[in-house]
Amino acid sequence: MEPHPTTSGMLVRPRPVTSRYGGPGDTPAKRRAARQERRLRAYRIAKAIPHIPHGSRVLDVGCGDGELFRWLGSRLGLGIGIDPMLPGSIVGARYRLTKGWFPEDLPDVGSFDVVTMLAVLEEVPVEGRAWLLAACIRRLTPGGRLIFTAPPEVPDQLRMAVATRLEVGPEDLFVCLVDGPSTPGPSTLGPDRVR
Repeated sequence: MEPHPTTSGMLVRPRPVTSRYGGPGDTPAKRRAARQERRLRAYRIAKAIPHIPHGSRVLDVGCGDGELFRWLGSRLGLGIGIDPMLPGSIVGARYRLTKGWFPEDLPDVGSFDVVTMLAVLEEVPVEGRAWLLAACIRRLTPGGRLIFTAPPEVPDQLRMAVATRLEVGPEDLFVCLVDGPSTPGPSTLGPDRVR
């Protein structure tokens, strides 16, 4: 971008077009895709929030920038988020985000009333999905809730018991009331684990 003279004779350098939807090198298609992804993320969060009780301790696996916790605001008791893409640890008023992989990099902070995994399971290979859900269940208190989005074929792959299933765009939102952690056992969700 070369400087150009204005009518008053001053040389002006044009500023690159940037916005919250992309940088100067992004194509319109890339900006549209980013906007659509943000809308879908907001829609998932809006669908999940009514299932999170007021004052809950929440673990968000794949938390991104912590948007779920910001949406919860004063409804949140304590939030812990973990995501490998974070630039580093972030501390908010009622939440803490940690860079790392779940469950090995999660600090020992006890159990949670709610564990969320929004737009994470579809990124996990099919053979690792049951293991990941079982790891989430081990972090729940008795009577806790596991809230996750998943592609429509997941219930058949995991032999899931009764769960509330809500349509959320290309995937479904599942809300499972879990009896809580028991002795380490089967890595799939069966009738004895979810009600």
